[in-house]
Amino acid sequence: MLNQHEPGDEIDLSDLVEYVAARENDTTVANVDYKQRKRVYSSLRQTHLPNLDDYDLIEYDRSRGTIELGDAVTEVRMHLEYVPENDIPWCFHYLGLTAIIGGIVALAGVGLYPFTELSTVAFGTIATVVFGLSAVVHTVHTRRNEIGSNVQLDE
Repeated sequence: MLNQHEPGDEIDLSDLVEYVAARENDTTVANVDYKQRKRVYSSLRQTHLPNLDDYDLIEYDRSRGTIELGDAVTEVRMHLEYVPENDIPWCFHYLGLTAIIGGIVALAGVGLYPFTELSTVAFGTIATVVFGLSAVVHTVHTRRNEIGSNVQLDE
């Protein structure tokens, strides 16, 4: 939820509590009960928000119950992406694609059929499509795994 805001945007504590409670309990905001909200509220208000405020990641106004992203959040924003436990790092994916394309170039270079039949344009087209499709899949995958993108706010 916080990653969808910019410094200066005001966030209501109650909205954050409902969002976190829904996420922690793998449910929607509408299905969060009082006990779940209370536990998250206490934890955020007493511990997490004051700590984040101390590090200038947020500006927490306890009396008004509002939160704003602090100036330091831009420095840590890249760390707000959720990476699934069994996920392969994308750098390895692109390294693998590079090895495959490089292998095709090497096979064409030593004169192995059918790679010798590829024109420069055909090879360039294949490489562009492979890396382009990979980039699209990477973009979709990254957006799905951003913190907050998998919590349904209504229902």
